[in-house]
Amino acid sequence: MASTSGRRVVVPLTNKSGGSVALGDIVVIGNGTDDSCFTTTTTAAFNARMIGVAQETIANNATGRVLIRGMTVVNSGASLTRDHFLFASTVAKECTGSATRAAGAFGQVLATGTDPVAIVWGMPDPTVSASATAAMQAICTHQGTSSLTSGTPAAIPFGDTDERDTDSIHNPSSNNSRFTVPAGGGGVWAVEWKIFMAAGTTGAGDVGWGLQSYIRKNGTTDVDPRYRARTITDADTGDGYGYRELVLADGDYIEIMGTQASGGTATIGHASTASAKHYCSFRRVGPS
Repeated sequence: MASTSGRRVVVPLTNKSGGSVALGDIVVIGNGTDDSCFTTTTTAAFNARMIGVAQETIANNATGRVLIRGMTVVNSGASLTRDHFLFASTVAKECTGSATRAAGAFGQVLATGTDPVAIVWGMPDPTVSASATAAMQAICTHQGTSSLTSGTPAAIPFGDTDERDTDSIHNPSSNNSRFTVPAGGGGVWAVEWKIFMAAGTTGAGDVGWGLQSYIRKNGTTDVDPRYRARTITDADTGDGYGYRELVLADGDYIEIMGTQASGGTATIGHASTASAKHYCSFRRVGPS
């Protein structure tokens, strides 16, 4: 029998997680076939089934009380901030918090602190509006050439009409190397890029590689500056490409930087071949 005392809904469920849970632990209602039990998850912002919170210590295969709606203590593993939204964590039985409500939110913090009191609404948000979702994205290309001076990093331009831009993330005509996190978009962002350089590029391969590319944050902070996903030499026609996920706040911007150390000037890009365009996808993949 469910309890609704104090506007709380607590139900008896059997622990099928494979281990014991304690008061405040985050659990997932059902296992895909049986809704009279619960399991745990290590999927960030899990939203495929209802989220509950254990109300007592429950051994594996034992039955105990689980809150699915109302106020309760939650196991955060770290300090959370009042009014932030709750999400399942990559650590089993713990939750994380974010100032931005997004897919997977199942509650809200009522007091700042570790393992705070929170209000839980049970069924996680399946989707949220485009202004605060993991669907925020800009997809941009650039057809044209530019020069890289040996030893001098330069931001790669993306001046073509954007293929997709959900929230004014990129402007192809002004500061077109920048991809900016919009208001309400702070969280984890995935950056994927491809930079083209043709065979025979002047001075491109004297040291065994012609092009190194990486991310620069806010015009000053280099992310993995020694990273290059593929070697391109002066005997090679091909793409320098990379992928990186990073945590960004509202207003942060990133650029794809290119550099080479041939001792000469290298030309990247192509003036007319569509398949030789530079490419960048900047996409929000979840809350921080």
